[in-house]
Amino acid sequence: MKITAAEEKKKTIESIFIAKGLGVLLVVFGHYNPASPPKYWVDFHHIIYKFHMPLFFIISGYLLGSKKLGFDDYLPFLHKKIKRLVYHFFTIATLAFIIKYFSGMFFKLQQPVSLPSLIQLFINPINSFYPLLWFIHTLFLIFLIFPFFLFVFKKPSVILFLTILLMFLPWMQETPLRTVFFGLPFLAFGYFIKSKINLDDFRLKYNLVVISASLLIFIYFFLKESTLNSSKTLTILSRFILGSSGSLTCLCLASMIAKEKGILTNLTRLIGFYSWSIYLLHPIFESFFRIIYDQIIGRDHSLFLPLALLAISSGLIIPLWIEKNILLRFWVTRKYILGLNS
Repeated sequence: MKITAAEEKKKTIESIFIAKGLGVLLVVFGHYNPASPPKYWVDFHHIIYKFHMPLFFIISGYLLGSKKLGFDDYLPFLHKKIKRLVYHFFTIATLAFIIKYFSGMFFKLQQPVSLPSLIQLFINPINSFYPLLWFIHTLFLIFLIFPFFLFVFKKPSVILFLTILLMFLPWMQETPLRTVFFGLPFLAFGYFIKSKINLDDFRLKYNLVVISASLLIFIYFFLKESTLNSSKTLTILSRFILGSSGSLTCLCLASMIAKEKGILTNLTRLIGFYSWSIYLLHPIFESFFRIIYDQIIGRDHSLFLPLALLAISSGLIIPLWIEKNILLRFWVTRKYILGLNS
């Protein structure tokens, strides 16, 4: 039976929701990072941080590859991204500022509100009082410049090659825009993937082959990381290979999960559907358990895992509940937090 364009789009979006679900699940795990965690948690973090944020840039590029973007479409495209990203940036920054300002009166915070951190919010958010905003800041800047690569070079393979080369610019590591040069090739990689294949058309055996190959590449470069770090060029190349191979593994897993009907499919789809609110709000609720562990319990490792699971569960469930029951109900929150048409 022939699949209509609408049905194919719905199917594609579903697999991307699942990929987002896997990605934001890793983010929530990764952002629970008390001062003195057990070694297994440190090792787990070390693996996650190699690819969990590249995955979101690749997903963004993959979705962008589903659209035809001409020069006349640039301003409407940019206006849409302002509504989707810039509104979020200022709204969440304001909420985080208020919450952290008053919380700082009672608890010692990892990233307290201060004048320098407020200035850094607009220059280099990763050094601000709410580092999570670096992704929104970076993604908007990438969307600001990436269409010009499309207009000038057109071919996804050429764009991917050029954006990888930009990672090696000597001054890239010394500028607040280093996160842009970090995310740009991953977004180009996602755009390149979409130009070649549709992940939803992958059969099980192809997914398994790609997952096996990607995992082998990831493991090899992960184990060789200490050796490669002796050279700045090899470090940057290794960072891209680890990020892209780990992300490709997640994308193929999402493609496989999307074809199944079960608890895992429904759960990852649900988390992916609410991934934006989970990403933006989860540190607020996770930090409560981190403070308990660091400042009240006294870093007792026997209690670490129960508290970690409570923190992660709260970071997933509470933002999901807030979006479903509060943010979607009012036009102000739909527009300025979720970026939806009011």
